[in-house]
Amino acid sequence: MNTREEGSSSAETPEFSGDTLNGVPLVSDTHHLLLHPGAKQFLILLSATGTKPGSFNLWKHADALPYHKLYLRVPINDWYQQGVPGLGADPEETYASIRRLIEGTGADKVYTIGSSMGAYGALLFGHELDASVLAFSPEIVLDLPFSRSSKMIPGDVTRTVPDLRERLAAAERPVFIYTGEMDPVDLYCAAMIRKLSNINIVTFRDDEHTVMRTLFHTERLIPTIRAFVEDQPLPSIMEKGNALNFAAYPRHFYRGWQYFQNKQDDIAEEEFQKALKAYPVSARVNFFMARILLRRGEAAKAREHAALAVAMTPNFIEHRFLFAHCLRMTGAMDGAIYCHQKILEAWPDADQSHFDLGQMYLMQKQFDLAGKHFAEAVRLAPHNASYARKLEKLSEQMSASE
Repeated sequence: MNTREEGSSSAETPEFSGDTLNGVPLVSDTHHLLLHPGAKQFLILLSATGTKPGSFNLWKHADALPYHKLYLRVPINDWYQQGVPGLGADPEETYASIRRLIEGTGADKVYTIGSSMGAYGALLFGHELDASVLAFSPEIVLDLPFSRSSKMIPGDVTRTVPDLRERLAAAERPVFIYTGEMDPVDLYCAAMIRKLSNINIVTFRDDEHTVMRTLFHTERLIPTIRAFVEDQPLPSIMEKGNALNFAAYPRHFYRGWQYFQNKQDDIAEEEFQKALKAYPVSARVNFFMARILLRRGEAAKAREHAALAVAMTPNFIEHRFLFAHCLRMTGAMDGAIYCHQKILEAWPDADQSHFDLGQMYLMQKQFDLAGKHFAEAVRLAPHNASYARKLEKLSEQMSASE
């Protein structure tokens, strides 16, 4: 697909010449400008991690967005700290090139959109380009412990803007942030800026780092983007949560999660208890509490927290599986089997449920059913060595008994 498929022509943009506009290339491995005749909006879409050269997030939806569109990606996961190579050797050159492209189109309003790493870029570029921003699941400060940026930004990358808080406090254009309440880093970052009057934050009760995906799968993403770019009220969100209304909660949730990752369970439990005191119906904190208690061998107490997590988020498979596992660990085999069967009705490819069912049928000496579920677990997750060993061992036992 090239830029002329959107109907651009040198007659409509006098500065357009061949493959450049205002002296700036229209296309590279890291950017692609699509012109839309008559549009006055200039939309910048910044890709998340994992995009290949010449590929961009939301590219397939170009025809549904009737605006000038500049797609961006970066060759390494640097959270847009070094600009975009196809447009400049550093951030300032990149911004200057984008300004020339905006001038060349005659657009009078600029908008930036991105998710995850692209969301950080959208907030950063939005400030520099005087744009309105729609950011899905952004970090606000880079390199927080166990954050995605801390794991994925190469060590030799200079963090030119490691903290967005001052820029967001000075924002003059609308900034909309959609983020998931079940992601401790994302929620903690949202809490950092929740008091800024010019920042509009919506948290999704049942989401982790997947808010944009949720909107896409429910066919709400493009209507949301169009409302944003056309300066219309954004659609209401039925999954809207209220975790940010409990000031102490995001901080204790994030701290507890850090200690949990480090297997410092006693300190993690203290932080999670503080989080639950602030926000008792937190599905995710109840989930982590259950896992701590399971690691400690307190399955009955773990089951109570797992039940609360499932009650709050019945459509979240990880919570459903943990509750079924707790039932099994407390001897409630029939209940555990039923829960796993219900999981498989909704998620037929849930290899963990197949494996747990195999374990329970094996304990009940229902060898054919056990073998069926172990085989399905191996088919769904062929690289899981424990699944393969269990199936092999069962096969050997059944062969020996014949």
